Amino acid sequence: MLRCPDSGSRQSPPSPRYARVRSGIPGSRHSWGQVKASIGNPCAVEAEWHSLPWHAWHWPTDGPHREAARAVTWGTALGTHLRRNLTREQRVFVVIPVRNRRQLTLGCLACLVTQTYPALSIVIVDDGSSDGTAAAIRADYQGVEVLRGDGHLWWTGATNLGVQWCLQRASSSDYVLTLNDDTTMRPDYVARLVSTAQGAPGALIGSTLVDSRDGQTVLASGVRMRWLTAGAHNLGRGRSLAELQLASTLVHDVDLLSGRGTLIPVEVFRRIGLYDRRRLPHYAADYEFSHRAVRAGFRLCVDHGAVVFNVDNTGGRSAVEPHSTTRRVLWRLTSRKSPTNGWYHIVYARLVCPWYALPTYFVGYYVRLFAAAARRRMRCGSPTTLVS
Repeated sequence: MLRCPDSGSRQSPPSPRYARVRSGIPGSRHSWGQVKASIGNPCAVEAEWHSLPWHAWHWPTDGPHREAARAVTWGTALGTHLRRNLTREQRVFVVIPVRNRRQLTLGCLACLVTQTYPALSIVIVDDGSSDGTAAAIRADYQGVEVLRGDGHLWWTGATNLGVQWCLQRASSSDYVLTLNDDTTMRPDYVARLVSTAQGAPGALIGSTLVDSRDGQTVLASGVRMRWLTAGAHNLGRGRSLAELQLASTLVHDVDLLSGRGTLIPVEVFRRIGLYDRRRLPHYAADYEFSHRAVRAGFRLCVDHGAVVFNVDNTGGRSAVEPHSTTRRVLWRLTSRKSPTNGWYHIVYARLVCPWYALPTYFVGYYVRLFAAAARRRMRCGSPTTLVS
């Protein structure tokens, strides 16, 4: 069983239940947007009105004080509605797609069930695992919801299935946290994300991905794009986590966010829809979704204090590597399981890249791809073997 990392020496902010939101109600932790969203549901307020005691709203139908009495009862109903909805802890629904990685999944769950944030619901989407993943989860974690797929959902379809389940049960102020099963986190991780999200109402909050082997090397922390040259500047990549967290600003705006530890307000899904399963069934759907959110007016941020540790370092390889065979190179360029699949990258670029930058973007992307492979080959000191 994988061990969850201990909390770092750097103190996390206080629990979100005691935090105050900037630009919100004075002395309150609720933003004006949350209040307006809650007031904007007249059916809910009317239900509160009718739930008041009989003598509180059965006023005479005539008389000089009829309208004043009605205003008083509606004010009471509105106050009750706001108190019930704004004093509740914002629930976080964690959605994790899994397939045949039982030990990694159980290790991730072991960290999630120890989170200090109380209002947490965990949803596992098991897409046809044959290694007993679902049975092991039900045996060890009875409070975790397990949804079953048919083995053909891939990442996008499995994540969408989990998100749909959450949207049916979530209120407008809740969040969905997308995670991968190959991650672990400290006990205050979710609380940190929610605290950051409350300070940036409506924003999507990404995490900082760190290599679990040393607990310090940053692997990913949000992306800023240079579309004309296909340059993707991954904030903090290769730097030390301690060095990154010493910066005066821990929260930065970015252009793209991955699905590996991103906190998303429920209202984002309700406004722009789900991940694009039809065109991007496995890779790049998370980046396309975050870009779509930006176009809809939402903000993308990454918090260097919200850390997830990557425990599987086999993904994200280049199409051409030292000792790659021709068959292996072709597989990496054509397989749905490969992050360097050529066709899906073309589809992704057409969805997110500005039209004027498309020609140079494709040239720049493949030049960077094979140049990176050549540098790795030179460091290894042996030529790439291209034999079938």
